[in-house]
Amino acid sequence: ILCIIALCLIIASCYQIFTYRKKQQIILSELNEKENLLLQKDIELREEKISVQKAQEGWKIQEGEIIMSKKIGKGSFSNVYVGTWSPLKNVPVAIKVMNDQNATIFDDSETLLLQRLRHPRLVLFFGTGILKKENKVFLVSEYMSGGDLMNFIKKAASSGDYEAMYPWKKRVKDAMDIAEGMNFLHSQEWVHRDLKSANILIHSNGQCKITDFGLSKSLQEISKEKQTVYNNNKKKKKEVVISVT
Repeated sequence: ILCIIALCLIIASCYQIFTYRKKQQIILSELNEKENLLLQKDIELREEKISVQKAQEGWKIQEGEIIMSKKIGKGSFSNVYVGTWSPLKNVPVAIKVMNDQNATIFDDSETLLLQRLRHPRLVLFFGTGILKKENKVFLVSEYMSGGDLMNFIKKAASSGDYEAMYPWKKRVKDAMDIAEGMNFLHSQEWVHRDLKSANILIHSNGQCKITDFGLSKSLQEISKEKQTVYNNNKKKKKEVVISVT
């Protein structure tokens, strides 16, 4: 009987040891898997950081690469010139020079947005740089020879024949172009916050494109700030009302 009891104890001890080692192996295996996942995530984050750095490098334009020919627009935050950018040779481009000397390239919301978003109804962005002597940021984008929609409407209104200058067919087409561009922005969870006729540019082919994203923000950022109304230029103009619950 003692031998049987001893044998049972030995078997039980062996089973416990086997079970313990099995659990240890499972735990070690899980730890290795988690470690590998963390390592993979770390690699992915590093690769993403490298790709972002490369992308930023790709958007940088040297001052010597641009030539500003003529001022075509002036605003509270910037002046716009028509000029050339050496990689595009003789193709005219729009060069926006920010008035604020403290403006930075990659923290500016307009630059970040334009870097990420590409659409036929958004003005094409080429890159950005710094005018070293003035210490001002400039942005290079496609040149829209038709000017802005606000001036076009003013010219049509003062022509004496508004219907002929700006027929309903053209108005509906422009509205569709703008709606298409805004729909894309919203699909990317961005709000323009300064949509107006002055920020709609007209291509030489008559197509409208949205520009001036300096006031744009993501819905996540707006939600964090719990912002409900944006007052444009202190005129209490309720362009966009966003409810945040």
